[in-house]
Amino acid sequence: MSPEQMAKALQEMHAREQRRLAEAEIETKIKVLSAIYDKASAYTNLMIVAAYAGFFGLWQLTKDTLPKDLARWSALLMLISVVIFVAVEVIKMVMVQHSVFSQASTLNTPEVRQSPEALNKAFAKIGAAHEQVNFYFRKLWVVALILTILSGMSAASILGYAFVAGLER
Repeated sequence: MSPEQMAKALQEMHAREQRRLAEAEIETKIKVLSAIYDKASAYTNLMIVAAYAGFFGLWQLTKDTLPKDLARWSALLMLISVVIFVAVEVIKMVMVQHSVFSQASTLNTPEVRQSPEALNKAFAKIGAAHEQVNFYFRKLWVVALILTILSGMSAASILGYAFVAGLER
């Protein structure tokens, strides 16, 4: 092998190694970002459930002194908040189940069982499809979170107002 060929081979090996390292780093960052998103989502859900518990506790304290029109508005706003929250959680549950079933189905195909290359291609295809769905879900989640919080806080504000007004009597 001539020195030029050796130098070219070394450059190609170096370039391949750099691509491999970059891909490994990107994969690691994607996993970290996914974990952060999952933890943040779980924390947000916990806070929302705690807020609902607080709302219903305040409802219990104010229900006897709450005027009917305020009670109806508060209940309607809380219903909107709960329905949006539950709908998004159901959508998320369906998406996760679909992802798990897709991956399990892929693992059970004969082509994939016989070829690591086919496995990588199949998971890359599934991953690309799920990334696209997740992109839209994250947008939906942000909108739903804002609507859930706004309607829930409005309902709680009505109860808070009624509670404070009841203290003055």
